[in-house]
Amino acid sequence: MLPLLPVAAAGIAVILGARSRKERKKLAAQQPDAVQKKTSLQQMKTTMVRHIARADERYQNFVQHHIDPLLGKTRNAQLQNLLSAETFALSPEERTANHRLGLGVVTLGLALTGQWLFSPLIWVAALTGFIAGLNTYQLAYQQWQQTRRLTALHLICLYMICLWLGGYAAFGALGTLLLGIGLKAKAITENQSRNQLVRLTQVQPGRVWIRTQDNELEIPFDQLALGDVLVLQAGQTVPVDGTIVAGGGCFDQHQLTGESQPVEKGEGEAVLAATLLISGQIELRVEKTGAETTAGQIEQILNSTAQYQPQTSLKVEQLTDRLTLPTLALSIVSWPWLGTVGAVTLLGANSTFATQMSGPLGVLNFLNLAADRGILVKDGRALEQFSGIDTVLFDKTGTLTLDQPQVAAVHPVQGWSADRVLALAAAAEARQTHPIAQAILAAADAQALDLPAVAPVHYALGLGLKVRLVSDRPAAQDQYDPLIRVGSDRFMSAEGIVLPEEIVTLTQNCQQNGHSLVMIAVDDRLAGCIELQPTVRPEVPEVIQALRAEGLRLYIVSGDQEAPTRHLAQQLDMDYIANTLPGQKADRVSALQQAGHRVCFIGDGINDAVAMRQADVSVSLRGATTAATDTAQIILMEGNLHALCSLLQLATGFERNLAYNFRFTTGVSLAATAGILWAGFTFAATEVFFSVSLIGGLAIAMQPLLNNRKYDSLPGVDNT
Repeated sequence: MLPLLPVAAAGIAVILGARSRKERKKLAAQQPDAVQKKTSLQQMKTTMVRHIARADERYQNFVQHHIDPLLGKTRNAQLQNLLSAETFALSPEERTANHRLGLGVVTLGLALTGQWLFSPLIWVAALTGFIAGLNTYQLAYQQWQQTRRLTALHLICLYMICLWLGGYAAFGALGTLLLGIGLKAKAITENQSRNQLVRLTQVQPGRVWIRTQDNELEIPFDQLALGDVLVLQAGQTVPVDGTIVAGGGCFDQHQLTGESQPVEKGEGEAVLAATLLISGQIELRVEKTGAETTAGQIEQILNSTAQYQPQTSLKVEQLTDRLTLPTLALSIVSWPWLGTVGAVTLLGANSTFATQMSGPLGVLNFLNLAADRGILVKDGRALEQFSGIDTVLFDKTGTLTLDQPQVAAVHPVQGWSADRVLALAAAAEARQTHPIAQAILAAADAQALDLPAVAPVHYALGLGLKVRLVSDRPAAQDQYDPLIRVGSDRFMSAEGIVLPEEIVTLTQNCQQNGHSLVMIAVDDRLAGCIELQPTVRPEVPEVIQALRAEGLRLYIVSGDQEAPTRHLAQQLDMDYIANTLPGQKADRVSALQQAGHRVCFIGDGINDAVAMRQADVSVSLRGATTAATDTAQIILMEGNLHALCSLLQLATGFERNLAYNFRFTTGVSLAATAGILWAGFTFAATEVFFSVSLIGGLAIAMQPLLNNRKYDSLPGVDNT
């Protein structure tokens, strides 16, 4: 029997295997249909979602390119211009507002058609109205979770639900559309671009040259390692923090440190990322890259608050929120003798709805007025905040002064004339593009000086320039071409040029006043020097005087040295704070705020961005660093501080307009409430009052555009 056991086991296995094969075949015969059906459904779902996404994208593009310009063509163009070649992407809030606007139009169309032609469409209108308001209901719920406080938004949601449930489809649909328009206006006026990340690392090149044992090698920047020796030429932005191991140059680092004058650095000295090598050539040992650099640390500070959304709202919206509880309480108390309809009408007999419509439109109108005057206000709340400021902090270099200095004086020595010294310096600097060279060339051009020819083959770069004059004599004759040196006192010492005592004293005096000297030597003797001073923006004295007349406290806050900052502050009769690091600037702003002041910070550099983020209102000029324009709530697009005068007047008019609007709509709502309580007004009568309130509120909101000539006569506005 035992030998038969394996055979029996094998037979049972064969039978079970055959049975399982039959079952598998049966399942396999059935499975393709199920799998195919499931796959087909997934494909249909995917296709449907793709078509819906495409249709929505076409709708969003239509609104962006055809509707949005109607709500502010100039401001829309300024935002596009600010982003340069980047795509001006819609924010999630704007996309939601566009959906609400479209659904509001559809809902109103369905409701009117249902009321006049085909009554079942009213139910469809109610459904689309609920879908349109779904985001509002969700937002109201989120507000309640966060604050445990009733606001005007909750009152609106309750009133709209009562309209739909009470059968007032046409009024509900109209309310849906009007709220959609208000939401659209509000989305446009709020600053969505504030939340984009600041990218200081955009200054990093794609590829760099490094020094190897034998020669120079070009590598991708992301392959750069600590300890590598980076080779940089004049005109390049330094992408890393490091120490110079060979060569030297002149660095413009005012965007990072606030120093007004270029700084000369040589072997063994530290160089920071995001500074500009304006002359010379260096070999830089890499010590910090990316987020570890000084610029990278500032970037991290800014981006740590990039997703911060200010929780403050317009004062008018805050006032309507305060009316929510009294209105709701009055509706509940009056319900026993007014009935459900009367209690519901009391919910609508207030200024909330009209304000929610006319308020954002009033903001949008003033933002468009500002845009027409070269002022881009990213967020309507910033315009309101600006009207309440009492302290203004100005960055010095690049904000109160221009990047390019100007020639203050020419100091010849040893029998040379001032014109000849200036002409020699201009000839040597003729091919340079950095600010010092441009200042010298501008001064020579203003005096119409004839510049001597120089031999380009003898042109050398370093901490100064060395060129040879070209003689007019035939080449066959013996001739001597003088060697011209142009540079700092440090460069002259390195070249063995002895400085006279009066020039040494002059150098010390200039440093105390924030000025700098460019030395000019012919062969081995000094011929003279050119004194350069920071160029104060021509409009600054008038602007400072106008702001001071408004009772504002004015400060200069600079990362520059004490002497030049003090000199400019005395010149403009302002208080000043010098030698401040980026974080210290923010601390100064915070200290003033804690003392009860409302602070506006005006800056243009990387070192200003942290303080700008801290301030109640931040302003920058078009052409400033990306960090400053990304952070600023308001940008002066013409790059002229005169616009501050217009901005202050517009902010005052804006606050007055909103106050008028609120008082008018509140007065109408009080009249409607009195009519409901004591004159037996019905829902229809209150809708008439609401229409009066809405139309009047919109008229007040549109008043700035209807009477904008008043703003054309503001100080600092070019009426041409």
